Amino acid sequence: MRKKAAISLSMNVLVIIIISIVILVGSVAFLYKLIGGAESIKSDLDERTNQQLKQLLIDQGKRTAVYPYKVTISHANNAVFGIGVLNVDEDSTADFSLEITLTKVLDIQSVDITTTLNLEDLQLNALLYTAESFKVLQNEHKNIPVLVSIPTNYPSGTYIFNAIITVSSTDSSEQEQYGPSQKFYVEVQ
Repeated sequence: MRKKAAISLSMNVLVIIIISIVILVGSVAFLYKLIGGAESIKSDLDERTNQQLKQLLIDQGKRTAVYPYKVTISHANNAVFGIGVLNVDEDSTADFSLEITLTKVLDIQSVDITTTLNLEDLQLNALLYTAESFKVLQNEHKNIPVLVSIPTNYPSGTYIFNAIITVSSTDSSEQEQYGPSQKFYVEVQ
């Protein structure tokens, strides 16, 4: 009887190890597919965004621009916006920075529900961008990608964000707004 119990225990351990390996391999394959698909979408979107921002900044002479300015997503998806900066006035040593704030939230019936939401928490969970200062050479432009993903525990509707580029020159530590603020809209269905 003891031999049967030992063999049964060994077989159970072996089956558990095999199942664990299969789950691990499946998880790695799924993660690889997910990352590969995201990279191809990102590179395609980045190229289109860069071209549109270049056209807005250089061809139209705008100091700041956002593209696209409006996107419709579901709670499970995210959107990438590009914020562009064209340095026409500042020297190359100036420090630029980007600040994005959520200014208004409208529900599906276009009723303002901004005061009913925790905007700080939403901004922390919904926005991903580099908040560090950056340099833009004179007469050059730079594009900053902004990822927006509205968490599922927030209502469907229109989320309105405001992006402000500020600049401080080397002789002044004071931040000044550079160009007009840019609004962009995320409609969540």
